Amino acid sequence: MKRNRLMILVAWIAQAVSHAAVAVAFAWIPLAFVDRTDIARAIGAAYRWGLYPAASAASAYLATRFGLSNYLSWIAPPVAYAAVPWAMIGFPPDAGAMFLVSFLSILGAAAGDVRNRFGRDGAK
Repeated sequence: MKRNRLMILVAWIAQAVSHAAVAVAFAWIPLAFVDRTDIARAIGAAYRWGLYPAASAASAYLATRFGLSNYLSWIAPPVAYAAVPWAMIGFPPDAGAMFLVSFLSILGAAAGDVRNRFGRDGAK
């Protein structure tokens, strides 16, 4: 089932914008808890190592299932994860968390591609 190319482009842009919005929200966490650094560190660690990698895998999977190429669907989450805090605050995110986001995005896109190829029943 082929989707309209415009709808696929809209899905990719929506994926990129949503990840950029989440990255913007969490880039400002240290400023919200400037007097409570322990809370800011806990929220930041949960975001870096849990929430954002899981969301990147899920969005790459869903974008691939929607019809976006699996080679394009994994790119938006890691780019938004790296570029937005770097542009806003002036320093890049942790390299380990960046690798985790990239790896899980690739896994999510691959899972979506396998699901598209074999369908629900597992047959070709």
